[in-house]
Amino acid sequence: MATGKRRSTTAGSTTEPKGAQAGDEPTYASRLGALIQAQRLQRELSLDEVAGLVGTTAATLRRWETGASAPKAAQLNGLRVALKVSAEQLIEPPDPAGDLEALLAASLPDGDAAGRTSRRGSRQG
Repeated sequence: MATGKRRSTTAGSTTEPKGAQAGDEPTYASRLGALIQAQRLQRELSLDEVAGLVGTTAATLRRWETGASAPKAAQLNGLRVALKVSAEQLIEPPDPAGDLEALLAASLPDGDAAGRTSRRGSRQG
């Protein structure tokens, strides 16, 4: 008999993503999501723009940004190109518990500082 929310009885697997508890270490998905979102916003790109470059939907990209899910290995290269970050940064994203400035600085290539021109041509600063 169906009862609304479904949960799997398999250890560590549920149909809904598990929420982080206070004091828990950030998961890979949450660290990667924070990096994806920070880079997308830094480059003034919409969810639809990045999703199109990666070959996925805006809804899927949003799930990645919130840490509800993580991209498959094949999608990491598309993210790397779209967000102009290194593969290493996607494999070992920084902890989002640090401040946003540190998150952005860790993901920018050397010499690519504030004052750059974004993809849309507007001056950042």
